[in-house]
Amino acid sequence: SLADVSAMFNRGDKPFTSWDEVPIPEIADFAGKPGMILDLEGQWQVRPETTADEGLTGQWWAGDVTQHPWETMLLPGSIKWHKYFRENAWMVRDFEVTKEQLAGDEPIYLYSFAKMFGDPRVMSLVYLNGEKVGETGRWGVWDVRKLLKEGKNRVAIRSNNFTGRVFLSNEAPSVYPYLSPERNK
Repeated sequence: SLADVSAMFNRGDKPFTSWDEVPIPEIADFAGKPGMILDLEGQWQVRPETTADEGLTGQWWAGDVTQHPWETMLLPGSIKWHKYFRENAWMVRDFEVTKEQLAGDEPIYLYSFAKMFGDPRVMSLVYLNGEKVGETGRWGVWDVRKLLKEGKNRVAIRSNNFTGRVFLSNEAPSVYPYLSPERNK
C-alpha cells in the first residue's frame, strides 16, 4: 500500500498520495548490494564485433584482451561506451576472488544489470571463466559459486547497450517492491 511504501521511505510527515510519487532507486539497490562480495566496477576491456557473431566464433571471452583492438574503459559510466551503442560489443574484466570470499557453501550470485535500456528482446550473453552463465534482456542473476575459483576469474558480457552494474553478492535476488520481511517494514 502507499502507506507501507511511505513508511519504507520514512515519509511519515508527508506520505505518498500516488504511486507516481514513489521514487525508484537504481535497481541494483533491490537486488543484493547490501550483501555485496565484490563490485566489478572498474577497468574493463571492450571490443566491438565488426561481423555478426565474430566474438562468439572467436571465443573472445577466453583470449588475450590486452592488445589492440581491445580498448580499456572504466565501466559502468564511461562516455566512450556510447560509440558502441546499438552494436554488439564484448566487455571483459578479470578480477580476484579470495579464499575467504569463497568460504562456506552458500550461493554466490553474479548480478548483471548490463543492459538497463534498449530492446529487452535483444539478449546480452554472460560468461564466467569460459562458461556461459546465461542470457538476459535487461538484468539477470545466477548462482556462480561452482564457477568461481580462488585467484583470477574472468567475466565477459556481450551486449549492445552496456549501461548498468555487475557485481557478486551472497544475497539472493528479490523483486521490487517485495524485498523481504525485514526490508519491507
